[in-house]
Amino acid sequence: LILDCSNGVGASKFRELVTHLFEKSLHVEFINEKGPLNEKCGADFVKISQTFPRGFEKVNAMERCASFDGDADRLVYFYKNKNAEFRCSMRLHETDLNCFTVYIQFEFFIRIIEFLKPFQQLIGCGLDKELSLVIVQTGYANGNSTKYIREEMGLEVKMVPTGVKHLHHEASKYDIGVYFEANGHGTVTFSDHFHEIISRFKIELKRLRGFSSLINEVVGDAMCDLLVVEILLRHYDWSVDDWAQKLYTDAASCQLKVKVRSIHQLSD
Repeated sequence: LILDCSNGVGASKFRELVTHLFEKSLHVEFINEKGPLNEKCGADFVKISQTFPRGFEKVNAMERCASFDGDADRLVYFYKNKNAEFRCSMRLHETDLNCFTVYIQFEFFIRIIEFLKPFQQLIGCGLDKELSLVIVQTGYANGNSTKYIREEMGLEVKMVPTGVKHLHHEASKYDIGVYFEANGHGTVTFSDHFHEIISRFKIELKRLRGFSSLINEVVGDAMCDLLVVEILLRHYDWSVDDWAQKLYTDAASCQLKVKVRSIHQLSD
C-alpha cells in the first residue's frame, strides 16, 4: 500500500500503529510526511482534483494507493488502471474516472454491508430478527449506490440532511448503522444491544465481533478505516481493480469549484 499522509498528523501515528501489526501483514510506503499541510496532497485534493497527489508520479499500475487528510479523519483510495495513460498533473475526464480512482464512500461501504450481513451468520444463530441494520446516506450519495442497496441487497436506506451529526444520529438508532460521506468521513456504529447479543455467541459470530472491535465508532478515524479496507480486500480476495469493476457503476457526476466575490467585511 502506498499512503499519502497529506503532511499531517496521520504520518507519525500510522507509522507507529503499523509496528504493532503482525509482521509482514501490511507493508506501507509512506509519502508526504513532512511538507506543507495538504499542499497538492491529501484526501480532499485527490477527491476534488481527480489526480494523483504529489509524490505519486511513478506509481505502478494496479498498486493500491490511499490518502489521509491532514488530521487523518478522512480516507480515499485510488489507483492507476493498467490501461490508463496519464501523468500526475493531468486532470481526468469523467470517462477516465473509473480507471483512476475508487473512493471508500459508496462502493466500499457496500462491501462493508455485505461483510456485516452475516445476517447469514445471524440466521444460523436465529438472530436475524433481533438485530436491525441501516444504511444512512445524504443527497450527495450517488443515486446508483442507493438503488443498488435497496433493489439488489434488499436493505433499508435512510436519507438525512448533509453533515456527520445527522448521519451519526440516525445510524445510532439501529443495532448496526453504516454511513460514509462522499468526502471520506464515515464509520459503522453498534448498539449496546448488538454487543450483548454477540457476547452470547463467541464462535458463531467471531467475524462480527472482530469487525466491531476494529472499526472506530467515533467518526473520523482514517487509520481504522484503512485497516478495515485492507481486511475486506483480503477477505474477498480483491485487487483494487476488482473493487472498481465488480460493484455497481456510478451515475455520472462532477464537482466544480466556482470563485465568487467575498461578501464579508472586517472592522475593528
